[in-house]
Formats: sequence, structure tokens, C-alpha cells
Amino acid sequence: MNSLLSQYHVLQTENPQVRARDAAKKLGISEAQLLDIQTGDTVFRLQHRFADLLKKLKNIGPVMALTRNHAVVHELTGLYEKLYVNTHGDKEIAIAINPGGIDLRLFLYQWHSGYAQITDKHMSLQFFDRFGNAVQKIFSTKDTNLDAFHQLINDFKVTSAEPLQLDTKPEIIAKTLVDEEVDIDAFKTDWQQLQDVHDFPKMLEKYQISRLQALNLAGNQWAKALSTNALEVLLNQVRDKQIEIMVFVGNLGAVQIFSGLIKNLKWFNDWFNVLDSDFNLHVDTTKLSQAWLVHKPTDKGQNIISSVEFFDAQGDTILTLFGRRDEGNSVNQDWQHLVLNVAAQNSLNSAQSQVA
Repeated sequence: MNSLLSQYHVLQTENPQVRARDAAKKLGISEAQLLDIQTGDTVFRLQHRFADLLKKLKNIGPVMALTRNHAVVHELTGLYEKLYVNTHGDKEIAIAINPGGIDLRLFLYQWHSGYAQITDKHMSLQFFDRFGNAVQKIFSTKDTNLDAFHQLINDFKVTSAEPLQLDTKPEIIAKTLVDEEVDIDAFKTDWQQLQDVHDFPKMLEKYQISRLQALNLAGNQWAKALSTNALEVLLNQVRDKQIEIMVFVGNLGAVQIFSGLIKNLKWFNDWFNVLDSDFNLHVDTTKLSQAWLVHKPTDKGQNIISSVEFFDAQGDTILTLFGRRDEGNSVNQDWQHLVLNVAAQNSLNSAQSQVA
């Protein structure tokens, strides 16, 4: 441990701007382990009462919540409030329904460890899954009540803790059928008869297929493959046309959602970014392997909602875009028209023909 800590200090001296995720990778450890070796005066292990802790965050004022996966970083600034915690069987889940603010779906049963860190720049709470990967980080801002944040850390830190134990076994992936084993006609009928967009995951379970497999089987009526360049085109057009959108980014333990207008778009090397006052999005475009326009029935089958979904090389969802639609409100027709137009110009077939 001391050797790793010394190596980390050398790394920081050589590159003061090195990010924790990159430093951990260079040292061959997880981010959770990187914090664990620093526990002491400025880094504290947290009690495993994460729901209780999160409910107290409403008392410290505005914070910045960061949820990421290996390809996309999603940052929201606002109040961490209206958190509702439920248990489904033995699985603890939390929801913060704050459209336009810090809007979250938290799978707390996947949260394995938590730490508080105090630096010259900010205070933070950082939570990790059983593999040591970050599921969510919460940072102080210039408007945070720092005294209340300090008290929160004191209330939830542990004075002594068992050594951090991580799972070294790979995550178990649900078994899926090969295409030839799927009743495709019945699957397409069930898709057409969906009553609510939230029923989609259950349908995938019923047919034992992955999300990406479903899109490939559904046919052009419901799913259309796009060029990954559609991301830049789409975000530029929703900005220019002032169309409110929803941006979903998730990992094993959390999904974070932005709802609203975007303004400032900027490239930095291979990263495409939204850089607004209360919302930042950073997309490593080298990790975008596939993009799809997807249509799903909802509202008891009365309406169709369209999303644009981005996948990595492993077939995992890394970013999803919707038109903003608050619960009970009508479908965002401006978004619906826009994505159809963007898809017509950025389908894989049209992109390939343009290259040819």
C-alpha cells in the first residue's frame, strides 16, 4: 500500500493535472483502491448507509453530480433533493425526480463502497461498485454550504474499516438466444403492442435477447442504424432549433438525466462536449461504435416516442437522447420531426453511399 501511495505521489508530481481515473489505470488499480490507500486526514471511508447519506444532501445546497461510464461523462449542478428509496425484493433502488435539475435513477444494491475527500479545490463524496469503478461522484460548488458538508462527512465517516474487498470475477452477463432461436414474428408483434416505453426491458427478458440484438431484429419500422456522426449533427440542430432534450448516461449503479436546452458545443481532440453552466457532457467519440434511431409505443400504445441510442464496441449502451417530455405531457413533436430528418441524412446506408 505504501509503495502504491508513493507511486501515486510521484505520478502527481510529474503530472499535477492527472485525473484519478487515469492515475488508477496507470497504477494498475481501481479508483476505489486509489482512494482507499489515501485514507487518513483528507480521505475518509463512509458508512454503508448510502441512502441515508444521500437524503441528507438536500441540506448542503447546490452540488455537482457526476455519473459516467468509460466513454461518456455527465455532470449536473443543482440541488440533490426529492430522493425516494424503495426496495424491490432484496434490491435497494433510489429515484430523484427533478426534471431540469439533478434527475437520477440509483441502483444502490450495486454500490459497494463510498469515500469522502477534502482537497484545496472542493469536497466530494465518491461511490463505487464491487469492481472499484465509480458509480457516482458528488462535488461541492461555490454555492455549497461547506460547514454542512463537513458535518455530513463527520456524521457518516467510519473511524476504522475492514480492508477494501473487491470482486475480481467478471460481471455475469445474462444468457441470450441466437437470432435463429428467437420467435421474431412474435417479438415484432409484442414490440408493436408495447403499452409503455418502460416495458421494453421486460420484453427483452421475455425473448432472452440483448438490446442491440433487439434493434437488429426489429426492422426499419422500429429501429434504424445511423452513423455515429449523428451525435454532432443532432446536438447542433437541437441547439440551433432550441429543442429541449433529455440526455441519459449510466453505469452499473446509476443513471443520470439532463432535461432542457443546450447551448455551448465544443470539440476537444476526440471528445465532443456540451459546456453549459449547469450541465456538462463529455463524449469520447472514439468509443462510439454504433448509433440507432429507435421508436417505441407508449401511453397505452397511443403515442410513439423516439430515441437515439449510442453503443460501444461491446454492445453496451453508453448514451441515449430523447426529446424532453415531462410525465403526462404530449410527445415532443419538434424532436420527433428532427430525428427523422437527421436519420434520413445519417443512416448507415446513406453514410456509406456518400463515402462511395
